[in-house]
Amino acid sequence: MTVCGDALSIGPSSQNALHAAVFQSLEMVQLLLQWKPALASQVDCNGSTPLHFAASHGNLSIVSAILLAAPPTTVYMKDSDGLSALHVAARLGHADVVKELIGVCPDASKLRDSHGETFLHAAVREKRSSVVSLAIKNPMLGALLNVQDGHGNTPLHLAVAAGALRIVDALLRKGKVQTDVLNDDGLMPLDIVLKSTSLFTMINLVVTLVAFGAHGWPQRLDHLKPWSSHDIAQGIESASDSLTVVAVLIATVAFAAGFNMPGGYNENSGTANLEGALAFKYFMFLDTIAIVTSVIAVILLVYGKVSRSAGLRKSFIVALYFIWFSLVSLLLAFYTAFCAVTTSKVLLFVFMAMYLCLNILTILVGTWFGPSTMTVSTLWRFAWRGHRSHAVKMQYPYAGTSVYNSLLFSGVVAVLAQQRYSGSLSAHQQPAAAAAANGESTARVEMCPSLYRAARSGRSEEVVALLLQQRHGAGSAAGHRQVAAEKGHVELIKELYHRFIKDNNFLSRRNSALNTPLHCAAREGHTGTVTTLVHLAQDRVENIMGCQNTAGDTALHLAAKHGHGATVEALVAAHAKATELNKVGVSPLYLAVMSRSVPAVRAIVTTCSDASAVGPSSQNALHAAVFRSLEMVHLLLQWKPELASQVDCNGSTPLHFAASDGNRKIIRAIMATAPPGTVYMKDSDGLSALHVAAKLGHADVVKQLIGIRPDAVELRDSHGETFVHSAVREKRSSIVSLAIKKHKQVGGLLDAQDGDGNTPLHIAVVAGAPGIVNALLQKGKVKTDVLNDDGHTPLDLASTSPSLFNMVRFVMALVAFGAQCRPQRNDHLKPWSGHDNIGKGIERTSDSLAVVAVLIATVAFAAGFNMPGGYTNDGSASLEGMSLFRWFVVLDAIAVASSVIAVILLVYGKASRSIGSWKSFVAALHCIWVSLVSLILAFFAASRAVMRTSTAESIVYIVIYVGLIVLSLFVAQWIGPVTTARAFWRFLWLSHRAHTVRRQYPFAVASIYNWLLFLHITYIMFAGLGVVHNHSNSDRGGLSSSWNPNHISPAPAPM
Repeated sequence: MTVCGDALSIGPSSQNALHAAVFQSLEMVQLLLQWKPALASQVDCNGSTPLHFAASHGNLSIVSAILLAAPPTTVYMKDSDGLSALHVAARLGHADVVKELIGVCPDASKLRDSHGETFLHAAVREKRSSVVSLAIKNPMLGALLNVQDGHGNTPLHLAVAAGALRIVDALLRKGKVQTDVLNDDGLMPLDIVLKSTSLFTMINLVVTLVAFGAHGWPQRLDHLKPWSSHDIAQGIESASDSLTVVAVLIATVAFAAGFNMPGGYNENSGTANLEGALAFKYFMFLDTIAIVTSVIAVILLVYGKVSRSAGLRKSFIVALYFIWFSLVSLLLAFYTAFCAVTTSKVLLFVFMAMYLCLNILTILVGTWFGPSTMTVSTLWRFAWRGHRSHAVKMQYPYAGTSVYNSLLFSGVVAVLAQQRYSGSLSAHQQPAAAAAANGESTARVEMCPSLYRAARSGRSEEVVALLLQQRHGAGSAAGHRQVAAEKGHVELIKELYHRFIKDNNFLSRRNSALNTPLHCAAREGHTGTVTTLVHLAQDRVENIMGCQNTAGDTALHLAAKHGHGATVEALVAAHAKATELNKVGVSPLYLAVMSRSVPAVRAIVTTCSDASAVGPSSQNALHAAVFRSLEMVHLLLQWKPELASQVDCNGSTPLHFAASDGNRKIIRAIMATAPPGTVYMKDSDGLSALHVAAKLGHADVVKQLIGIRPDAVELRDSHGETFVHSAVREKRSSIVSLAIKKHKQVGGLLDAQDGDGNTPLHIAVVAGAPGIVNALLQKGKVKTDVLNDDGHTPLDLASTSPSLFNMVRFVMALVAFGAQCRPQRNDHLKPWSGHDNIGKGIERTSDSLAVVAVLIATVAFAAGFNMPGGYTNDGSASLEGMSLFRWFVVLDAIAVASSVIAVILLVYGKASRSIGSWKSFVAALHCIWVSLVSLILAFFAASRAVMRTSTAESIVYIVIYVGLIVLSLFVAQWIGPVTTARAFWRFLWLSHRAHTVRRQYPFAVASIYNWLLFLHITYIMFAGLGVVHNHSNSDRGGLSSSWNPNHISPAPAPM
């Protein structure tokens, strides 16, 4: 280079030597730039400059060298995909390079790629949290946090779509970004969560967004589709089997540890040698927790899967937490046991190191499935807002369950995760926003960094001095007037205006997003600046009010979108057109409603009589207002009452929307102002507002609508269904109860037939709603022998139930109230056998249940020979004279026997492949329940026999006792019938005489007897638990002075 001035630097793919040098050394780069600075702006076959290469490599010193020597326009050059060097650095997470590029050329942050994305969009799409952190911390980049790309997506939209939990949390918590921006598809960030395929990612995103006030776009709640993933559903079902085995193995280990006491037993009394040691007490407490939580996990997984109800995923999530608790308790019990039997400092140091590792593991597990980026306050905020949001509860029903479990079980994990994360992203208080932009600037001017900073700070004299030094002062000022307007520097704008008064397009000149200075000022809510710009434009007769940016937004759109009421008022007072629509067909009034700004809505409706109220999907502003506030609804109805009868693309009126939300005050306001026929209007599916309220279970709204328009009860949808049919189909028991109470007012709707001849009772059976079936029969006194168009009675439809337990409930309730099948020959009746999927599911479940039962039998059998208290010299049990020991023997024997019986029933029932396999499956479930409860009680009896009972242990006992009762109620709800005792005995009597029932539903009667057996055994077990506790006090009272093996306390009355 120093000798050959005309040397060639050409390389392959149109590269030059500088393209290659950026990957070699800084010295080479400096030599080449000193030789030919023009090399820095030459491009290869993909349009990439050496600066693109250096930005991708992330070498800050080389990037600085190129910026120092290259032509000023190099930073703004884009490759064939429209990416600048800044985009490239951001995509790869080189935050230091991004900072350097923006520091040298501040306005480069406004550059867009071919999709209209800024460097921040590119960073979010690739989950580069360091670049996002830089944008949040830099006040100059505040406007980019809410900017929309060519498809209307903000960085928050993209972060949700990418599943970037930390970036979502940072944007909301520290970037203070907007959560209610609609993209071109009409979706808000919360709507995009529906596309998530991960259960835990979905939960984290929903909790974070809702906690910071996010909402979905306005739509009827009955049109919402609950989040679902078939792959996840199948994964949960298959994982339940393996987790059940894991939980049983944990219980096995913990149970065995409870009988192989650390320190052994006293040879004389049979009590634990270390029972007075604190570490030993902790061992017993932790081991008990491990057993109880693992057994509860088994019950939740087994019965949750077998029930095949909507609670499967909830029980799965809860079981995960219980398994986690059991594992941690087991590990800590192991540590405390060693601490109880050794004083070695080395071992204690090792245990402490393991304990720290366990804490680290807790944090890691929390990042996998817990709300790892959220504080406890965020969880409580979600719990409060999610509880009040019908849309969140309907669309994301599992998010609430997970949060409540996290608050109950994993609060410490959330705190640790937050503390670990608290320093990674800094706070930022800039509530800025920007409009969409796509493509190149029509008149891009690269700004002097000093001039840019002076304009942002409003230093008028410095700005003017710098502009006068440049060759084209007016052109250079084009970008800085937007900066001045964005920051609200009125005096600087006036100074620039008077300096360049000869520029006829001074106020209408645009930036890369086609925003005028008026757009920038309106977006930020600088009312004084807006007023100044409007007055200046009037003096020059320059039209800036109707200018639209690349998103089609006028200044009024932006002010309304961001809820700046005073700015909206100033614009409409200056005759800004409220009739303009942006490129997605949304009016300023609709945006004002979405921003929840009552002053903005009031300013438009009181000033602009011809304002448009149009929103996306043919909605009007009133459709959105019913989800916002009553005051907005009043303002809109006073302005234009006919809005109440206008429909969206689905034929829904605002009354449909209000009925879906269940807000009685808003419904009353609409009904008082709307045309009389509004309540009778139907959507494209033939649903009236009454149908919508009934489908969603808003009993008070149904009562209100019927009270105002009593004849609305006769309305039918396109399938001929009344509001009662709609409520029953969605299992809304409150609506059914209301219809039963108002049977005189609703006429014969309880027995009304729809277009297919189905009564509400038919639909309740098909929908799998045993509670509603019971209510219709007991309180509604409905007919049970009505034939539908297919010739089926409700009892015939019980055979279509996919759930064994639901089938039993339906048959029992219907037969008890005199229901019969359609007339047909008994030899033509086909016994109920369930659907193919259910049959295969139970067949697969039988395999895992058999393993579970064998493991229970194994641990119970081993416990029978590892006697609590050990053996005497003559081979007998040391504690054989204690009543607690006898209780242990009885309970352990029951656990062994019931688990072995369950194994036999499952193995031979499946092998026989006969009709009786269903009966054996149900009976095996009850046997496993008995064995699990017996195992827990046996453990309690054994632990009480070898240890003194303290107050703390009594408290633990009471907690576990109450927990088991609650668990029993849940299990009984899953598998038991929903009826009264009278109906129960009537079924047993009638079914014994009904040949049709016994032939078509042979398992119903057997299941009922099994359920009776389950209840009685459960009651006996809980009574036994009370006896164990009472005997622990009496037996240990005798042992406190001296132990007498011949002393047996009298058994107290069962609880």
